[in-house]
Amino acid sequence: NADDFPFDPSETIDSDGDGFGDNSDVFPADPAEWVDTDGDGIGDNADVVPGTSNVNIDTDGDGFEDSVDAFPANSSEWIDSDGDKVGDNSDVFPNDSTEWADTDGDGIGDNTDVFLNNPTEWSDTDGDGVGDNADVFPANPLEWMDTDGDGVGDNSDVFPNDPLETTDTDGDGIGDNSDAFPEDPNESVDTDADGANNLVEILAGTDPLNPNEAPSSGSFEGSGGGGGGGFDPLTLAFLMSGAVWLRRRHLDKYPVKH
Repeated sequence: NADDFPFDPSETIDSDGDGFGDNSDVFPADPAEWVDTDGDGIGDNADVVPGTSNVNIDTDGDGFEDSVDAFPANSSEWIDSDGDKVGDNSDVFPNDSTEWADTDGDGIGDNTDVFLNNPTEWSDTDGDGVGDNADVFPANPLEWMDTDGDGVGDNSDVFPNDPLETTDTDGDGIGDNSDAFPEDPNESVDTDADGANNLVEILAGTDPLNPNEAPSSGSFEGSGGGGGGGFDPLTLAFLMSGAVWLRRRHLDKYPVKH
């Protein structure tokens, strides 16, 4: 028989004609293979990862053999660092097994973010539906706004646009802070602080600007006739209309919430 390798004393035959002698050809009957670097029985030419033994299949063709590919059927994924079943390439939080997506891009994972589509909010401590960043009262589920900045939430503030008033105990439309008679719905103004309402003083004929003058018991039946005290009818009408105008003006500026 002719020597296929006349100048190589270690080889004489090349059964498959691939240029590699049978003595060194790991696959002497296969002209397409001759070396098996990792010894897995698959020739290097056919072995996807010739340096890794006992594995050679790469189902999704991503360059990572199935045995080391966390996602053997997904060519866009191969590693899952946090073990949450979402590949690192698409996992926004590859090292956090409890998170993988961040819809609004605020840096807070969707599983934790209470407001998935609002990048300015992510938590709602009091559960009132208003995010903590915008909620003026984040620990109070009954309040979230304070329009007039008086420290009392709009929902309980009877005067949400008046920073000087919050309550109206007698419901007369005048806030308790400015109401001289906060528990009397028929009285509210006592300019001279003598304990008598201005209108009462006018009707009784005493001076509502003089703290030393106050109506006495039965003064409505006293001097001046007609219950107007010492005031003539024109002056009395003027004073009463002025009181009504002042009250309306106050209510227009600071409407009462019903």
